[in-house]
Amino acid sequence: MKTATLAACLALMWLTVTVAACSGGTTKPESCTDGEKDQNETDVDCGGVCAPCANGLHCLVDADCANGECSNGICVIPGEECDIGDTRCNSSGNVETCADPGDHWDEKVCANGCRVVSGQAECIEEPACTEGQTRCTDGDLETCDAGGEWQRTDCEYGCVT
Repeated sequence: MKTATLAACLALMWLTVTVAACSGGTTKPESCTDGEKDQNETDVDCGGVCAPCANGLHCLVDADCANGECSNGICVIPGEECDIGDTRCNSSGNVETCADPGDHWDEKVCANGCRVVSGQAECIEEPACTEGQTRCTDGDLETCDAGGEWQRTDCEYGCVT
């Protein structure tokens, strides 16, 4: 009986020491100004526990947006019809530009996502090319795909532009 009690006490002591040793770790403090998308932010330093996001930034619910409307994962102005030249970042991380008055947006694929600078959406890194663009390289034809990457086609007799 004493052996079982001693074993139980030792196990309890080990558990107490282990918990005490593991509970003293440090965690990164919450911050809405660290330039990173962390915590439960929906975009960098906004949404979730932080202040609402500006138009064109990512969101999950209407409360994530300063304008009060989250549409397809992007903060938008409620009932707004776009004007030609307006830009925004879409939920895929690409730039959309208003092509027609109303609500018709053309998408530009970005290599590494989209950001809003001074109210205008822009690619963080431009794609290598624009979809449908062609060029000749070392006698072969290259065509730009929808992802902004060059795709090579071997030409038996060379390439002419």
